Amino acid sequence: MKIAVNKEFKNLIFPLTQQEKDILERSILKYGVKDKLVVWDNGRNVLVDGHHRWEIIQKHQIRKYEIQKLKFKHKSEVVNWIIENQMGRRNCTPGAISYLRGLRYKNEKGSHGGDRIATSGHSAHLKTSKRLATFYNVDEKTIRRDEKFYEAINSIEDAYPTPKTKAEIKNRILTGQISHSKRLAGDILSARKANKRCY
Repeated sequence: MKIAVNKEFKNLIFPLTQQEKDILERSILKYGVKDKLVVWDNGRNVLVDGHHRWEIIQKHQIRKYEIQKLKFKHKSEVVNWIIENQMGRRNCTPGAISYLRGLRYKNEKGSHGGDRIATSGHSAHLKTSKRLATFYNVDEKTIRRDEKFYEAINSIEDAYPTPKTKAEIKNRILTGQISHSKRLAGDILSARKANKRCY
């Protein structure tokens, strides 16, 4: 079965450190691929979970692995699934959770044309920020701050020249290796926005 890799989906997956990659690779070579690769059942079998495993499978031409197919109505639904899956991981830090909530908020605002979303087919609408705040048991201000944090992290990434460097700096911030990352990210985002207004 052919599996397609979507760059946008892949970029949602937090990168592994070299040590983590080595451990995963050794485990797969010794014990096989234990967890299923998850694909979007849309006729193209787009990979939504298992990107690190898939790279190792291709590298060593491993033939024995299982696939789970999931059906989604549209791309934004896939993005939300990936976000929730990432947030459920044991090593997901508070910074990473904030980043992912901000990403989901931005994704859902874009999907539904602004900061409103229809619920249960009724004409009543609920603000996306309020709905997500209830879902994650935080207040609306936290959700909006999360979006700013998400934008700031992406803004920081834009300052680095290569994809590898961008991935490394993002990983260092979201894993807490860079202290006071939220404040640092906010300051950089504000500075970049101010610079843009000058031109």
